[in-house]
Amino acid sequence: CQAHNCCALRQKIEVMGLRFEKKKPWRVASNERAWAACALLLFGLGTGCSGCVEKLVPDKVAMAVGRLTVRNAAIIAKLVDADAKCGFASAKVARSALVQGSVGGPGAVVWKVEDCRVDFPAATLVSTDCTGVETTVKGSVTVSATKRVRGTLTGDANKPVIPEGADAATLDVDVVTDGFTVYKTDSTAFLTMLQGALHFSLEPRLALSKSLGVCAVSTLDLTFKDIRYKNGAVVVTDESRSFSVDVPSSSYRAQVGKWGPDENSLAGRLIVWDNEQTLPVAGDTDGLDPAYTPQAYFEQVACTPDLATPISYGCPSLKEQVVHGASRLTIKQLGTIASLADADTRCGFSSPSVRSAAKLNGAPGTPGSATLTISTPCTLTFAEPTPLAADCNGVTQTVQGTVTVTGSQTITGVLSGDVNQPVVPDSVSPAVITLTAQVADFTLRDSVSSNALTAKSGTLSAIIKPRVAIDTRNDICAYVTPVASFEDVEWSNAVLDVVNDGLTFEVPISQASFTAQSGTTPARTNYLEGVVVSEGLVVSVPPAGSEPILDPAFDAAQYEKSFSCKPGFKMATDDASCSVTKALATNAARLLMLAAGTMASEIQNDTHCGFSALLVKTMPTQVTGADGEMGSLTWDVNNCRVGQQGVSAVSTDCIGVTTYLSGTAALNARRIVTGERDSALVIFDSIIPRARDALTLQLTQATLADFSAYKIPAGQTDPYAKLVLHSGTFSGQVVPALAERRSKPGVYDVGTPVATFTDIHVQNAPATLYVAGKHFSFVINGAQLAGRNGTLNGVSNTVSGQVTIGDETVTIPEGTVLDPEFTQTRFDSTYACTADLGSLIPSQ
Repeated sequence: CQAHNCCALRQKIEVMGLRFEKKKPWRVASNERAWAACALLLFGLGTGCSGCVEKLVPDKVAMAVGRLTVRNAAIIAKLVDADAKCGFASAKVARSALVQGSVGGPGAVVWKVEDCRVDFPAATLVSTDCTGVETTVKGSVTVSATKRVRGTLTGDANKPVIPEGADAATLDVDVVTDGFTVYKTDSTAFLTMLQGALHFSLEPRLALSKSLGVCAVSTLDLTFKDIRYKNGAVVVTDESRSFSVDVPSSSYRAQVGKWGPDENSLAGRLIVWDNEQTLPVAGDTDGLDPAYTPQAYFEQVACTPDLATPISYGCPSLKEQVVHGASRLTIKQLGTIASLADADTRCGFSSPSVRSAAKLNGAPGTPGSATLTISTPCTLTFAEPTPLAADCNGVTQTVQGTVTVTGSQTITGVLSGDVNQPVVPDSVSPAVITLTAQVADFTLRDSVSSNALTAKSGTLSAIIKPRVAIDTRNDICAYVTPVASFEDVEWSNAVLDVVNDGLTFEVPISQASFTAQSGTTPARTNYLEGVVVSEGLVVSVPPAGSEPILDPAFDAAQYEKSFSCKPGFKMATDDASCSVTKALATNAARLLMLAAGTMASEIQNDTHCGFSALLVKTMPTQVTGADGEMGSLTWDVNNCRVGQQGVSAVSTDCIGVTTYLSGTAALNARRIVTGERDSALVIFDSIIPRARDALTLQLTQATLADFSAYKIPAGQTDPYAKLVLHSGTFSGQVVPALAERRSKPGVYDVGTPVATFTDIHVQNAPATLYVAGKHFSFVINGAQLAGRNGTLNGVSNTVSGQVTIGDETVTIPEGTVLDPEFTQTRFDSTYACTADLGSLIPSQ
């Protein structure tokens, strides 16, 4: 023995990452037993005898087997629970569920799996935790198991029981193993279960959902009981050694994570080979997982969607869960009732009787407010399920039942003089709606959700403050959005039916109060908090440990998409974006460009005193260049009145849009044409335009009298926007882009709507703006503008400059669009049919 250095051997054995080390030389007695042990050790080391060395430390081996068995058992339970062929997720097992108890009351449901073989011939990834640790399995197990869930029985085949708490579920599992292995990327140790039987009972835990307020999120907290081997044969492997272990029997328990007083523990007995060990063995204080820390455990599950943190198992009762659902659906129903009352033309806020009785504070065109009041109860009845208009995502709400509404709506802004919309908002939250609704079997559901609320009876009241959005066609905050603050929301003496996944639960409410926010504001997003009293139970919304979430499925982008498809829609970010003066200035700037273009066109084509009059054409005021040379001709007109009393159609484009003119403008103007002097006419000076910018029209001064130019698309009777300039002076320069004549290449004399505007000036012009059914009277004290109609040289559809209204000057920044609905394709189509047009004006 001494010849083989046995007495000096320092033997190291690694099992599950734990190092056992003999720190002193073994001392061998002079008896046969000592010599035999040394000989056995040397034989094991020399011949590869599996387990020979490890049998010397059965306590360490027992701990390794006990720990790795729990890891394998947890994965086996997960696999059979998810298996749709013969496991708990299979249709056969679901159909055979045993229901214990009466529907609507407490009870339990039992499912059984029998001889379900789960087979992984090749290594297969089955999960990845939040820290990136992967779990892979290989081999086969045959499982018979029973799952029992306690809770409230629903009578629904798909969801027969609603769990009563975090510990409502238990599984009893019997496994026959066939070379089954579980690998984890954060461990070099693994256990292969070669053969034998394993039994265990498992109690999985569900933690609190931060959005739902109920225990609905799976965690890694697992309680194992009665872990029993029968004639097991396993192989323990770590990075340096693999050895076989017989496990004749066991009886122990384990806690993965924490539950109650137990945390990361195992206890009981386990026999390895013929050596019974008590777990944990003496001197081993590392628990079930030696690497476990509460922080490391949390990191493994921290990314789990909807997990409330810190992790909580304080689960509300089913009654509380249903109350939380009713609270969320209440806000949704309240918003719908407010919209119905606002749109109703019979007795609601849109009815003639309510609008005509509006209380106005202020004069038209000035800041003020309007209050509309439904003083006589307005009853809205939907005898059958009635679909409302679909939103921009195609989701349709359906209502049925009766609601009777009273209340008021106060809107602040600038009074418009329009009885239908008496106020133009000048802030992002311009309205305060105070509403009281008596409900009778009033149901709201939508086309995508399995949840619905029926208010069977009760009184619902609230103060609602909706936010508005900009219609970029007129820069007015004209769109009311579903983004709204709900204050002082109260139910009294109500009976509600909550439908969830086809199940109906009645919620009597003696009193409830909420504060909520639908959508997003700078202060809050998707928010709900309050308190509900139901049959003496006081329920806080949200429950302790949960976030105050209105809609658990809320997605900000998807939510805004549901209402942002309206023409010209743009969310208003702050009060400044709803400035009425800014909107008036922007609209005026756009329409002044149209006025300039129309004046230029009219003076160019006028045959009475304009540039098309014979005496004007034949008498240019300035001539440069000789015949055949490049030069220019200039013509001037003075006090040429264009327009007329009343309305006249002055042109219709290729897609049927007609330009109308009313009122008059007395013009002093100059026309300059550059090009090749023409010798063909020997009596009159003439010129051939050879470039797109050959024509310049200077409106040196125009005296206005109720002058207005506006467009009406085909099939419509009224313009979307019109500006009437009652008086004042106007000047500016217009350079139209001329197209080449198809019949005479090189001659540019075909008119197009593409035009460049510079030095547009307006002074002392009382004006009335008509836009979207509203009208505003104001004075344009001054305007300095430039712009581009259409696209030329890479610049497209712009207006910029300054407009002064009263004592406020509004800057129209570079890049402001001239026509909010402009597209190049549509614009080109407006003149594509022009006679003798050689080609469209190129954009570059």
